[in-house]
Amino acid sequence: MRIQGTPSGEELVDRLRDRLPGLGVASLELLGEGDFCRAWLLNGERVVRAPRHGEAARALEREACLLPRIAPLLPVAVPLPELVTGPEPGAWPLSVHERVEGVPLARERWSVLPEAERAAPARQLGGFLAALHGVDVSAAAGCGLEEMDHRTRARELRRAISNGSGRKLPVPLRESLDEVLREYRAGGAEWSYQPAILHA
Repeated sequence: MRIQGTPSGEELVDRLRDRLPGLGVASLELLGEGDFCRAWLLNGERVVRAPRHGEAARALEREACLLPRIAPLLPVAVPLPELVTGPEPGAWPLSVHERVEGVPLARERWSVLPEAERAAPARQLGGFLAALHGVDVSAAAGCGLEEMDHRTRARELRRAISNGSGRKLPVPLRESLDEVLREYRAGGAEWSYQPAILHA
C-alpha cells in the first residue's frame, strides 16, 4: 500500500462524486480528527472518515466488515459504514455512514446532570458492553480482527517496565506495576476466559 496523505475537502468531494454517482454535495463540515482519521459531516446527514495512515485504513475495512454483522445484536445504534475506494489501486478507502443521532456526553454536560440521571448513561454503556462481549466471535470471521494474547502482552509490559520506557516512571510505581503484572501472569482461573469482541 502506498504512502499517501489524508485528502483535502476538495479532493474528498471529488472522490465522493466520482465513486458515488448521483450524490449531491451541498455542504461539507469538518467534524474533527484524531490519531486515525479525519471526519467530515456531509450534507448534515452522513459522516465521511478518511484514514491518516495505513493502519487506520485497515481499521476502517475491519469496521465495514464487522459492524453490519453485529448491529442487530446491540442495544444502541451503531454506524453501518460503506467503503468508498480510491481511483487508483492501493488508495486508502473512505468510510461513509449515516450520522448516528445523539448528544456527546462531555464532562461539562455530565457534571450538571442530577445524580439520578447520571446512572442512566452508565447503565446504557454497561448494557452495550455486555451485549458486545456476548456476541459470538464467529461473527468476526474474515474481518481481520486480531486476537490478543494477554499472557504475551503482560510479559511485554513487564519487559518494558524493566527497561528504558519503564525508567520514566517513579520507582515505587514501576515496582508496583511489575508486581501486579507478575501476579497476573502467574494466575490461573482468569486465563480460562471465553474470547470476546472488545471495543477498543
